[in-house]
Amino acid sequence: MNCVNRQEISMRSLYRPFIRRLTVCMALLVLLITLVSCAGLKARADGTFPLYGMIYDDRGRGVSDAELYLGDDLVAFSDFNGRFVFNNILPGEYSLKAAAVGLEKLEQTINVADSGSVLYLHMVSVEGLYVDFLVALQAGQWQAAGATLQRALAIDPEAFVLRYAEAALLYTALRPDRDWQRAEVLLEALLADGVHESAVYLMLADIAQYDRADEAAAAAYLASCLKLEYSADVAARLASLNAAAGTPLDDE
Repeated sequence: MNCVNRQEISMRSLYRPFIRRLTVCMALLVLLITLVSCAGLKARADGTFPLYGMIYDDRGRGVSDAELYLGDDLVAFSDFNGRFVFNNILPGEYSLKAAAVGLEKLEQTINVADSGSVLYLHMVSVEGLYVDFLVALQAGQWQAAGATLQRALAIDPEAFVLRYAEAALLYTALRPDRDWQRAEVLLEALLADGVHESAVYLMLADIAQYDRADEAAAAAYLASCLKLEYSADVAARLASLNAAAGTPLDDE
């Protein structure tokens, strides 16, 4: 027996177990299809059917591990791609709720007509709400900006960016009902929580210098800002305040 024939026999012997496993798998697959078909016939017989759906975020990504409720009952979870199914559904109106980490809770009423219905759900992220906030802020739509920001804070109340944005919204110079006192309280709360960012110290310096007329406090905030991040403009402003107060420059 030549080498080629031995290789053919060897290859065939390797494939025999695979072919047997494949035959078994095909048989199981046929059984599974039969069971599913029977279940479908039963569902049609009693009027119920599965309702399929997809759930996306505001960037078009599938939302995984979302909890989906019909009424008060948890009935489904979305998979990695955002797909889900409600089983044993009858035509009619349902109260639907969806919840997922980092996304705004979704509540809406759905009307299911028949087994051909497919649900496409949309959930809003913190990032999407923050973008909407910036758009409203730039347009001078203060109430819309505030309402959008509160929705984002309801999702992630500890996010530094959102808490700082809340203070910035209150302190916006163009706003007719500008509230520097409330902004100062929010910024001081950030410091108390251990959030030490240059932007926080800069806004507190502005409030101290221009609203409270406390140049010593303003200088202290600017000095703290420079310890975190050097800025020529901040350094010049601090030098000006120190010169006006007769305070020697800190060479350290």
